[in-house]
Amino acid sequence: MVLIVNSILDPAQWNAASYLDHPVDNIEPEKPVDDPRILALEFLFNNIWNDADPGLSISAAACAAGLPQIQGLNQSDIAKRHGVTRSVINKYVKKWRVRFGYEFAPGQRSHLATIKAKKHNRRWIKTK
Repeated sequence: MVLIVNSILDPAQWNAASYLDHPVDNIEPEKPVDDPRILALEFLFNNIWNDADPGLSISAAACAAGLPQIQGLNQSDIAKRHGVTRSVINKYVKKWRVRFGYEFAPGQRSHLATIKAKKHNRRWIKTK
């Protein structure tokens, strides 16, 4: 019995060979994506997926990009729609402006300037 099993497993004893392709041999390596539309969607979905509130993030991204669906609505209207304060919307819009690489509008503080101002205000309140 052992002799039969060993002769079956020994390739030198085979009288025929298999030249059939393995399905893995025909798979081509994945090509890098060069289409800017796909790259933009990938960027959006990755950033939206990682945010705490995806719906709010979509509205903030649209607001930061100035999409026509959002035009005519101010940040307070969007905040009411999502049940948050206007400052939360403003924070999300600033994050998306940074992600998009946009300059801040005149009179609008950058995210870093907002953090510095809050630190300064805390120091002022503590010394009072």
